[in-house]
Amino acid sequence: MEPQSASQMPQSSQMPTEKSVGPAIGIIIIIIIIVLGGLYFWGQRVNDSSDSSSLQTQDESITPGADINQLQSQSSSDNVSSIEADLNATNLDSLGTEVNSIDAEVQAQ
Repeated sequence: MEPQSASQMPQSSQMPTEKSVGPAIGIIIIIIIIVLGGLYFWGQRVNDSSDSSSLQTQDESITPGADINQLQSQSSSDNVSSIEADLNATNLDSLGTEVNSIDAEVQAQ
């Protein structure tokens, strides 16, 4: 019985092995989608950073106002009388107008 059972078993060397290309194509498509998505997000990040750098250059070109110059001219003494003199010399009424003008500029954009 051994010769018959050996002849009935197919030999693996005689059968052609065909590999499916479907999974390989699927993996390649997934990799391409991931790469394109990464390039898209990278491009968005570059655009955002260039927009913020242009805003920074606009801010640097603004000259300081009289209020800022006045704050820089305050004394560095820690005596009570010099602190009171600095407080009396500081004009705090115009602080709200600066915030309002900044809000108007932001809303205009």
